[in-house]
Amino acid sequence: MPDPTRVRARLLHPALAAAFALAWGACPAQATPGPGRARGGEPGAANPAAHAFLKKHGGQKAEDGFADLILRVSAEVPEFLAGGEREDPRLRALRALAAALEQTEPTEAAGRTRFKKRQVSESRAPAGPRVFPLPREIFYRFGNRAFEALDPDSKRVAAALKKGEAPAAEDLAAANRLDYLLRGCLPETELALAEIERRLDVQQGGDRLAQFLESWRNYGPQGEESFYEALDRTAGTDEEVFFYDAMLAAFVGEFAGEAGKRWSRNEQHANHQQAFLTYRQYRGMIEATAFSLVLPQDLPLPARLARYDYGAVAEGLFSLRHEIDLLAVLHDGDAERVVEEVRAFLAGHLLPEPLWERYDPLADFGRAVREAVEKKVFGEGLSMREAWERQRDARLRLTENIREAAAQGVAGV
Repeated sequence: MPDPTRVRARLLHPALAAAFALAWGACPAQATPGPGRARGGEPGAANPAAHAFLKKHGGQKAEDGFADLILRVSAEVPEFLAGGEREDPRLRALRALAAALEQTEPTEAAGRTRFKKRQVSESRAPAGPRVFPLPREIFYRFGNRAFEALDPDSKRVAAALKKGEAPAAEDLAAANRLDYLLRGCLPETELALAEIERRLDVQQGGDRLAQFLESWRNYGPQGEESFYEALDRTAGTDEEVFFYDAMLAAFVGEFAGEAGKRWSRNEQHANHQQAFLTYRQYRGMIEATAFSLVLPQDLPLPARLARYDYGAVAEGLFSLRHEIDLLAVLHDGDAERVVEEVRAFLAGHLLPEPLWERYDPLADFGRAVREAVEKKVFGEGLSMREAWERQRDARLRLTENIREAAAQGVAGV
């Protein structure tokens, strides 16, 4: 695929081309800090037109200015208009998911255990950016089953969560909402992402392991990270994460009982690693499903989820991201129904006990999706590949239209 920024730059007014380039130039390598890090390089700082828009509509005028921009995009792109006759089914469902975000009390299983936070090193690696633009202000905390503020500087989000309320789209920073819109996404995209993850996390069998891996902290290239993040980041690479004796002993004591006391050090390490991989299969499927539903199809999944992306399979085969798209075909673009179907599948494929047994639901999921979709597309005289390509082309056209209308509004063209 040619670079859309270069193509657009030849066709658009210079101010519009600059604004449109914002949606592409920073992705996928845009610097997005991790939890608790100061945020730099917001869209306004990266692009003169967006910066001027944010400056003009700052303070009390921010919501009015952003509302005017949404109205302009909706007028230019009827499928984007919330509640309109031509509203795109996928956008309608994602809006409903974002609006349904509800801060809930942790379940008994999630709240029963709180592991003490433990550092495995006193060194401080320099803080570095994470290389994907979502989420920015709110995330779903696996294991605790609650939403949390990603950045303490997101005052409106943190304030809502502190009161036990779920943030609304208006609580997200205007710069972030503008950037999502310029990418062809809904301004409230990260709220929908968090809600999808919450709905899909139907099993409580991995909660205590998630908390355990979160309690142990590592220092990697991005600064401080949980051991889940460290293991997730390095899995399948040549990089290794060192397991401290105290961590392995704590794992055995918490999860293996008397049987674990007879394990050798190699068995402790192997079972700890397999428990992580088992939980990662479950959690990775949830995260990849959520990102696949909210992201434009020409933007990649986060690097740590690349194994589920379009390019992870040989030509002619379907990845998990393909399969989520196909479920959307089956349900006429309704993302909520896709979430319900994936949720039902995960509820029927329980994590093993003990967790260091193997778990791989993807083959069963792919088979179920293909069987269901084949029946629908066969009646329309299409192959599954043709059905996937048709929905991809329609979805990308809508994404391009949203991007162009948003860029025009920002640039004042």
